[in-house]
Formats: sequence, C-alpha cells, structure tokens
Amino acid sequence: MVESDLIETKRNIYNKWLIFALIGLLLSLSCLFTLSVFSSSIIEKGPQLLFFLIFCFFAFLISFLVLIYIWIWKSLDEKWRKNYFYIILGIVLISILYLVWNGYVTKKEYRHVFVEGIERQYRVKIPNHCTTSQCPLLFALHGGMGNAKDFEKSSQFNVVSDDHNVIVVYPDGVGYFKYTMHVWNSGYIEEGIKRGSNDVLFIKTVILELKKNLNISKVFITGHSNGAMMTYRVAGECPEVFQGAAPVSGSIGGKATKTSNMYIIPSPSQPINIVHVHGFLDINLKYNGGYPSSGFQVGERYDMSVNESISFWIKENNCDPNSIDELSSDNNIKIQTFANGSNQTTVRLVTIYNQNHFWENMNSAVSVAHINGTKSLAHLIWHLLNV
Repeated sequence: MVESDLIETKRNIYNKWLIFALIGLLLSLSCLFTLSVFSSSIIEKGPQLLFFLIFCFFAFLISFLVLIYIWIWKSLDEKWRKNYFYIILGIVLISILYLVWNGYVTKKEYRHVFVEGIERQYRVKIPNHCTTSQCPLLFALHGGMGNAKDFEKSSQFNVVSDDHNVIVVYPDGVGYFKYTMHVWNSGYIEEGIKRGSNDVLFIKTVILELKKNLNISKVFITGHSNGAMMTYRVAGECPEVFQGAAPVSGSIGGKATKTSNMYIIPSPSQPINIVHVHGFLDINLKYNGGYPSSGFQVGERYDMSVNESISFWIKENNCDPNSIDELSSDNNIKIQTFANGSNQTTVRLVTIYNQNHFWENMNSAVSVAHINGTKSLAHLIWHLLNV
C-alpha cells in the first residue's frame, strides 16, 4: 500500500511536469504568434518589446524541452521512452521539412532582381485592368526593421490599387533575415549604411523590369519612417524618374549618431511633386526634429525637422512660400499646399495633430476625418499625388 501510494505520488508529480511543459509550449507559441503577426508594429515601438518577446519565446521553449525531457525519462519505462523518442524525432523532421517547404512557397510570392551581385526581392500588385492597359506605378516602401509583406498588409495600398487601377510595388530592404527586419540605406540610418546596399539602383532596376511587360504611364513613390527617408533620397537623386514622392513620418536628413557627419539628400536635378505626411505627436521621428524618444536609436540618431524638409523642397521646386490651407471637419488634419512651382509642381504638408509615428494610428485619423472624401491614409496619399 505504501509502495503504491509512492508510485501514485510520483505519477502525480510527473504529470504536473507534463502540464507545466505544455504550458511552456503554449506560451512560447503565443510569443511566436505575436512576433509573426504584429512584427512591424512591435519593431517600430522599439527594441525593448522586441527583445523581451524573443527572450520569452526562447525561455518558454527551453522550459518546455527540459520539462518534457524529465517527464519522458523519469515517468516512463524503457519501451515507452523509445516510442516517445521516435515521436519527437518525427516531429523534428516534419518541422524541418515544413520550414524548407515554407521557404520555397514564400520565395514564390516575390519577384527577384540582381543588383550589384546581390539578389533583391519585391512584391507587386497588378490589377487585371493593368495587364492590358496603361496604368501608373506606385512604390510603397516599408519602415525600418519591417518588411514588404507586412507593409502590403497594413498600408491598404492594395485597396488603392483596385479602386484606381494602380500597379503597386512593395520592395524589400536588406537586413538580418531573408523576409523580415529590413532597413533602407536612406543616407543616414546607421544600419542601412553598414549594409551598403544600393537601394536607389534597386528601385530603378525594378522599374526597368516591370516596363518590359507592363505599359506604365507615370511612376510615384511613397514610404514610411525609414522608407520615407529612402523616398526623399530617391526624389533627390533621380527626380526625372518620378512624377511625385510622398514620404510619411520621414526627413530629408540628419545624423546616424551624435558624432556622425550631417547628411542631407542631394538637390534634385529637376522639380518633383512632394506630399509629406507627419503626425504632430511623433516621438520616433519628431515633427520639430531632434533625437528620437522612442523606437530604435533613442537619443542617438538626429533627424531634421518637418519644417526643414518642407523648406528644402519649396526652395528646390521654386514654390510660393505662402501656403493654401485646408482643414478637416474635425480640425485634426491640416493640408498646406505650396503651389506655383517650376513645371507646375507643388509641395504639400499633411499634419495630423492628434497622432504619432505609426501608420495604423494616422490611418485611423484619416478614416474618421474623411478629408477630400478619402477613406484611408493610402487613399489620401494617392489623391494628393494626383491632384
């Protein structure tokens, strides 16, 4: 009786280890799900949350493996140990096969070009109308440490594509992994400089590739955060390629670190239409310039202000320095238009007073305001690029 009670007690203890192991597995999968579904939002909020979730994932995963090991080797006889070993081995092999298959399937979702010996990738949305008719082309650049696939999902430019027959290209920067945590070499982002990628040439190469099979009328470019900085760099270096550029939460220049030299995009060889969108409460890339208080490179990177960016383009386009202003019905969004530039170009500044750095938050403000009858930030950008 005493021996049976002891066996029962041990069984209960081992079963508790199994329960704790399964809880560890569940928590690690929850962290992995959060990282995969909300990766762009998490990354944009800064490294602390990202590293915390990664730490939690590995901590819970290791806990699961240790506890499941104890449960197998302490609570089961030799026959069952072998059976469970083969089961775990099978699960590992299936997981490896899944990763290989998933990598193959994911690669098929992208188009590829080689730029200076490096394979680069991009996604493209082509409405049926544009396969046989002339259509405009819009580049949409993800933010720093983001990726093309997530930006395609979150930006809503695919809806613009369908509503207005626009070909939308989502190029990928370069970075730590094949399909995520990418940056643009926008001129003064330190990680982009380290990578040394020629992103201007990459974008121009994609245009040439698409023109082989599509009848493209005009080319535009937009981007968010680090993608906005890249948008400004492209507009400065090759304005002859683009009809207009729309940076969102970006700047024409700054310093990668406190000791770095100041970088400013080059003066364009010809005027180009500009639409700059910025949240007034942005602390990742501040409206009035300075060092960021949130996100990556906190207190280290220096960004030029919105006013400096707009003034640069007013001067380069030779626009009227006095703006024509439009205010949304809820007084939250202000559009300033600096018109009468060379070649009839304009510079527009869209200030969203109650919002910060993040695309989804600015998108919510635009969808509520319905300024110019637009239903999303993507629709507002496309409308202003084509006014």
